[in-house]
Amino acid sequence: MAERGDRSFAQSERGDQRAGRFLSARLAGGRGGDGIFRDQALDFDASPYGATRRYFGEIYGLDEWVYHQRDHRDRFEKLVDAQTRRDERRLEAIAGSPAEFLGFGWIEGLWRPDQFRKYELPFYKKWVPYLQSRGKILALHCDACNNLRSYAETIRETGVAVVEAYTPPPVSDLPVIEAREAWKGIVLRINFPETIFWSGAETTKEYTIELLRSAAPGDRLVLGFTEMGVWGATDDETERTFKSGTLALMDAIDEHGRYPIRP
Repeated sequence: MAERGDRSFAQSERGDQRAGRFLSARLAGGRGGDGIFRDQALDFDASPYGATRRYFGEIYGLDEWVYHQRDHRDRFEKLVDAQTRRDERRLEAIAGSPAEFLGFGWIEGLWRPDQFRKYELPFYKKWVPYLQSRGKILALHCDACNNLRSYAETIRETGVAVVEAYTPPPVSDLPVIEAREAWKGIVLRINFPETIFWSGAETTKEYTIELLRSAAPGDRLVLGFTEMGVWGATDDETERTFKSGTLALMDAIDEHGRYPIRP
C-alpha cells in the first residue's frame, strides 16, 4: 500500500508540474516573438449573437439555433442580451490588459448580412472605437467563402483595423482589388488559397504575382495561411505539393513583392 501511495504521490506531483507548465504556457502564449501581446477578445471568437450559435450548434444542432430565433424570438433575444452583458464585462477587463492585438469577431457567412447588421454591427460600433482608444488593434476573422462580397460594406462599417483570414478567389467571391477598394485603410491579412498549389508551382507563382499586383502598392498587406486544409497531412504527394507551392509563393514575393509593388 505504501508503494501505491508513493506512486500516486509521484504521479500527482508530475501532474501538478505538467499543469503548471501548461498554465505558464497559456499565460505567456499571448506574447509573440515581437513582444506584442495577442488574445481573443470575445467568447467563442464571435460577437454575442454569433456566440449564441455555439450553445445550440455544438449541443443541439445548428437547426435548433435557427428555429429558436423564429419560434421563440423573445427568449432568443434575452439570450443575446445575456451574452452581450457577459462579453461587455470581459471587454472592460481586456481594455485595461496588456493585450495589443485582439481577435474581434468572426464572419463565417452562415447567416445573412442583414442579420449581421441587425444583431452584430451595433456591438462593433459601440466597442471598436472604445477599444481602439485604449490602444488595441482589432482584427476581424473573415473566412466566409461564396458570399463574402455581400458582407464587404458591413465589414467596413465595423471599424476594425485588420481583416484576416480573407481568402481571394477561387475560394471566395471577393477579388483582392475589390477588397482593397471596399476596405480602404484596413490591413488585409490574406489567407493564400492553397488549392492553387495543386495546379503546380508555375501556376502558383503566376497567381501570386497577379495577387501582388492587384494589391499594389502593397501597403497594409500580409500574405500567409490561416485556413490550412493540408496542415499535418503526411502523404508524400501532399507534402511535395505543399513544399513546391510554398517555395513558388516565396519566390514570387522575393521577385515581385518589393514595396511599392507595380500594378
